Amino acid sequence: MNTIQTFFSKHPKWSYTGNFVVTLACVAVFPSLFMPTFLGVLLGFIAATAINYVLGLKWKPLRELTSK
Repeated sequence: MNTIQTFFSKHPKWSYTGNFVVTLACVAVFPSLFMPTFLGVLLGFIAATAINYVLGLKWKPLRELTSK
């Protein structure tokens, strides 16, 4: 698990893209498959936050990424 977090800390563009994909998948797919209510959307956000935290995915503004 630590190697995945190290990889994403060294490659911020992949981290940003991974964060976006995980969040989109959890918020869009989770409610449509399991709970098509507000509670499903809320659980999707919680799942996205947990997965992003475990994988070490961070969101950074594009300006900050292009300046490096």
